[in-house]
Amino acid sequence: MTKNPHILELVNEYRYRKGIVVTDEKSFVYKVFKIIYLIAFLWTFIFNALFTIGSFVSYNFSEITVNITPAITLIIATVFLIAGLILIMTKLYVPAGILNVFSIILGTVQYYTLLSSDIQLQGGITHFFYWRHFFPAIILLISVTVICVIGIKSKILLNRDYKKVVEKIYIKNKDQLSNITDDDWQKLLESGELFKEKEKDDENF
Repeated sequence: MTKNPHILELVNEYRYRKGIVVTDEKSFVYKVFKIIYLIAFLWTFIFNALFTIGSFVSYNFSEITVNITPAITLIIATVFLIAGLILIMTKLYVPAGILNVFSIILGTVQYYTLLSSDIQLQGGITHFFYWRHFFPAIILLISVTVICVIGIKSKILLNRDYKKVVEKIYIKNKDQLSNITDDDWQKLLESGELFKEKEKDDENF
């Protein structure tokens, strides 16, 4: 739901007066983890694309039979990864988190399966698998978790403070608003009529 810019301004004033500090999408922590997320996203996307392209080239031109199933699996994982990025950019954090986590798990398991022979031969996870796939997947998982937690929490807190400010506006003007309908109340808020005169008594908010 689109929020009234006049009320959002009052929310910021309310938080400032009350000393309320919220870690939201504008915070330094959020921006840092978003950069980390984008780097991990690009890393994962590039390796998925390279593997997929290589698999289809081998499938079409190699004289031996090439299993194309892993490439298809990674295509699906990459589609979910891209969709997750788009949802994060549009601040739809719950579905974004789900798609990113599903993509990370699907891609990591697929790479582990592809390299299972090398892993068994080495008696453990190889450096190749760790640095190219597992470590970036962990970074991606941590960063997307932090981003989604901050985004979801900031929305919850904004809705809380927004509701408080709206209630205070109504209480302050209840005598003149007592006979209006809910639709008229919403239209009055959207018009900005209640915000044309600056509040003189800060304690009312």
